[in-house]
Amino acid sequence: MSDLASKIISLSPATTAGSGELNLVGSPSNASGWLSANGGGTLATTSTAGDLPLGPAVTTAIKITSGTSPRSEATLVETNSYAFITPASYAVKTKVELWLRPGTNFIASEWTVSVYAGSTRQALTTDASSISYLPNASGKYTTYFDAAASTAYTVRFCRVNNAGVNAGVLNVTNVIVGPGIQPQGAVVGPWLSYTPTFAGFGTVASIVMKYRQVGDSVEIAGNFTAGTPTATNATFTLPNGYSSVAAGATNPHTGRWARNVPTGATRKSGQMLLDSSGSALVYFSSDDYTAAVNPKDGMFGTDFIGTGDTLTVANCVVPIVSLAGSGTVNLAQNDVEYAYNSSTNTTTSDTTSFAYGPGGAAIQSITVALARRVRFQAPIQATDRVIVEVSSDQVKWVEVGGKVATINIDRYRYDGTNNVGLGTDTASANTDVDVIFGTYRAGTATTWAGAAALYWRCRKVSGGQAVGFGIVSGTSSGLLPASNTSLDDASATRLGLKQYLHGTTYNGGNAPTVTLTGGGGTLSSVTRAVFVPYQMQDGSWRMRFNFNVVLSSATRTLIDITINGVTFKAGDIQPCAGVTSTAVTCYATNATGTVEFAFTSTTTTSTRASGDVELDSKPTWAY
Repeated sequence: MSDLASKIISLSPATTAGSGELNLVGSPSNASGWLSANGGGTLATTSTAGDLPLGPAVTTAIKITSGTSPRSEATLVETNSYAFITPASYAVKTKVELWLRPGTNFIASEWTVSVYAGSTRQALTTDASSISYLPNASGKYTTYFDAAASTAYTVRFCRVNNAGVNAGVLNVTNVIVGPGIQPQGAVVGPWLSYTPTFAGFGTVASIVMKYRQVGDSVEIAGNFTAGTPTATNATFTLPNGYSSVAAGATNPHTGRWARNVPTGATRKSGQMLLDSSGSALVYFSSDDYTAAVNPKDGMFGTDFIGTGDTLTVANCVVPIVSLAGSGTVNLAQNDVEYAYNSSTNTTTSDTTSFAYGPGGAAIQSITVALARRVRFQAPIQATDRVIVEVSSDQVKWVEVGGKVATINIDRYRYDGTNNVGLGTDTASANTDVDVIFGTYRAGTATTWAGAAALYWRCRKVSGGQAVGFGIVSGTSSGLLPASNTSLDDASATRLGLKQYLHGTTYNGGNAPTVTLTGGGGTLSSVTRAVFVPYQMQDGSWRMRFNFNVVLSSATRTLIDITINGVTFKAGDIQPCAGVTSTAVTCYATNATGTVEFAFTSTTTTSTRASGDVELDSKPTWAY
């Protein structure tokens, strides 16, 4: 690993104003400064324990009680809203984060969150058909929008589609609007192959050279075989048309080269040089030369290389002019990037008019096949997906291949004579992609003139989860993990996915056990006893169990076995299944943890029982 690559392993948080996370909401957990208007309901600060999403850590929340009339986001100018203004020089992807706890009459697909600039709704990353619904579940909710500097916005909560039914309640706390504390690190792109132009090495063969972007530099490594060297400066060119940054110092060193030959005592290895004033070339110098030479001087090919020799290049790190200022990316809130090309030329391709944001560019009345180059701020990785999207209103976007406002745009194809439709092509830089416009929009006669009312953009989607819920836990809602072994004990217990074994300690050091109760008999062994408590939707508890024990009694036909820490449902005697070598019935007795066995005669026998019974409460040994 190069020195530069190793340095970017250590990440640091982005700088934010003040101490901690910048929040543009001055009252994140109380109703002060929030506004309810236009019949949207009422706003209040609540400290009731049953309302608090983060109680007892956060002791207040904003309680929103909706009205009973149907509402529309677009007509509720200031309903259940908080107004804020972004700072100067603030043009970043901004998160809206909150902790929610549904209250009375909360119905899924009715409560929405939105951000408006004046009367214009901002696109959110959680939008589906230009709306973001809040889930009917307690937990953290996060979405993002692209904010402009020095702009007035409102974040709003609204209950829509309630069709005049009972008022509903939404409790939110820790509402944060801001850029977040973002972990940052250098851009590290994938290794890419390239073929340099060589000088001083004669006709070069067996070229295996590669490079990758590391922050605002490129790292180069590889090997090649020289032809017959010449008395000119030995150099090779940088990839992708790059030029090195002017260093000011005399010919700075970078990386190492080595000559893979067993003979000779000198000129086996050395360092590479960059031009002090910056250039597209890398030079070679020697640090094991027997004659008096300056290691800051580049060498001719005839000075150090023999015909047919193979050279290896490693750890050659070069600061690049065009990458200056683009070497750091946000690693957390950068899962989706929007980019486009702003050129309006209808007859010529464009490779420089880079633009960014979800709004995209208007489609021109193109008359010939051409390309628009798009440059993303982070490199395109092997796991990324780049999608061309079109829209009629810059709000609802669809992938190319269908109709938009009755206008059809074909996916790009070449029919043997004509280029048709819209698609993408690769570009040499790992941050770039070319968007290709065919001569025709659709078919072989439909021109682009009919699409002049539409917009286009590129969306790059990376892996990761920027919004929504995490893995479910015992204290918050979330998604089930791919494996149940990843569940915490409390969640697994509640879902009926954790089994408890006789004699094994669990919650609070307690162990479930089965013991004989009452006189006149013995419990000589417990072969196996398993208990699976679980919680129902209404909050009540049940338990499945099975055990295999050896009982003996010379005087009794009724024998009781008690499960410690368990209380069966009061007012009910619940039948269970019992199996022995002789006939037996058993049942869970009223309000105790006792299972009673009724044998046909006194006996010593291996007894098995199982059941699924109601409990009065969660067992004391369960998490």
